[in-house]
Amino acid sequence: MKPIFFALGLVAVLFLSSCGVHFPLAHNLNQTVTNVDLNQKNFTVVKTVAGEAETKYVLGFGGLKKRSLLEVAKKQMIAEAEMDGKSRALVNVTVEEYVRNYVFVIRRKVVVSGQVVEFND
Repeated sequence: MKPIFFALGLVAVLFLSSCGVHFPLAHNLNQTVTNVDLNQKNFTVVKTVAGEAETKYVLGFGGLKKRSLLEVAKKQMIAEAEMDGKSRALVNVTVEEYVRNYVFVIRRKVVVSGQVVEFND
């Protein structure tokens, strides 16, 4: 009788524990084509900016779609870049996706980062 309770307890602990799997994926999903000549020394790197968005799915339901996460993160990054009315550009834009799988929950996080360069006259 004791081995059965021990086995059931062990199975319950394994299924109810919060172990997870984490794997980051880095992509360059830059779909815009802009010709910026960075061969000359007519620019300065102002700062590095980033934006992020995160969502959670329980049993496969809820949360934002991957595309929506990307849009939210890009808007956040562009707002941080403060590019209004200035001769600036975003370069080296990178998209990173982090997915964490738990037993019944999946957490997805998208981070978009890049460098802001300002052109000198």
